Amino acid sequence: MSILAILNAIGGAIFVIIGLFFVVLGPEITAAMKEMPETPEQSILVPLLGAMSAVFFVFAAIDFIVAYGLWTGAGWGWWLYVALLALGIVSCFASEWDCRNCD
Repeated sequence: MSILAILNAIGGAIFVIIGLFFVVLGPEITAAMKEMPETPEQSILVPLLGAMSAVFFVFAAIDFIVAYGLWTGAGWGWWLYVALLALGIVSCFASEWDCRNCD
C-alpha cells in the first residue's frame, strides 16, 4: 500500500506544480498572445486558464486524500483508490469508443 500512497502523493505534487504554472504564467501567456498579430479574442483565455488551474488543484487534493488513506491503511482509502481507478478505466474505454466512431 505504501508504494501506491507514494505514487499518489507524487501525482498530487505534479498536479500542484501544473496548477501553479497556470496561475503564475497565465497572465504572461495572455499578454504574449495579445502581442501576436491576427489572434482571436483573448477575453476567454484568462478565465479558461484560471479554471484549468482550479481543476488541477482539485485533482491534487483528491490525490493527496487518496495517498493519506492508503498510507494510513484506512479501508476508505483503498476503496476510494479502486473507485477512481475504475472511473479512469471506464473513461479510457469511453474515449477509445468515441474515437473509433469518429471516422
